[in-house]
Amino acid sequence: MTATAIFGGFLFAIGSFMQTSMTHASGTFDVTITPAPADDHSDGGALGRMTVDKVYHGDLEGRAVAQMLTRIGLKVSLDAMTQSTFFARRNRREFGFWLAGWGSDTGEMSSPLKALIATPNKETGMGATNPGGYSSAAVDATLQKALATVDDAKRGALLAEGSRTAMEDFGAIPLHFEMTTWAFKKDLDYTPRADQFTQGTMVKKGK
Repeated sequence: MTATAIFGGFLFAIGSFMQTSMTHASGTFDVTITPAPADDHSDGGALGRMTVDKVYHGDLEGRAVAQMLTRIGLKVSLDAMTQSTFFARRNRREFGFWLAGWGSDTGEMSSPLKALIATPNKETGMGATNPGGYSSAAVDATLQKALATVDDAKRGALLAEGSRTAMEDFGAIPLHFEMTTWAFKKDLDYTPRADQFTQGTMVKKGK
């Protein structure tokens, strides 16, 4: 499965290829990470049902990924559902393979690592969005050290290390970064927000 196929098929110019679990804008990524080579060999095994959050990752993207999995011999049935149903069932671990999105509320790698990758622990709040149950002692230790590090450069290096370990271990399979677009009249300006929110109070008269 390759990001190239997804972009060539339907995302066009509204996204960028993903090699790690946070954008380059965060500054806490590992620039040495490259996509794993495709493995076109398969024993024809069945994957089962892939569930998709159809609000942010609709039927179109789900079908594209399912087709790629089918091409390597995996039998996939696609089930797209609304957010209210999807997230409730996902958090109950009803899905073995699912597709959804994530946005960082910290602006760095700590957000996805803490929520998506860390070993689930209700007492500490770690791994709250890791219903697959992925667990790595090495990632957990690096993340805890990073969260206790005040120096930005040192924390960034630790978060990059944790991300690299998780990606090499296939703790998650990132596909792409979304790019949000806004359209306004020529005499209006809007500074895009990293959280993709649109606020009328931030619309200004153009120069």
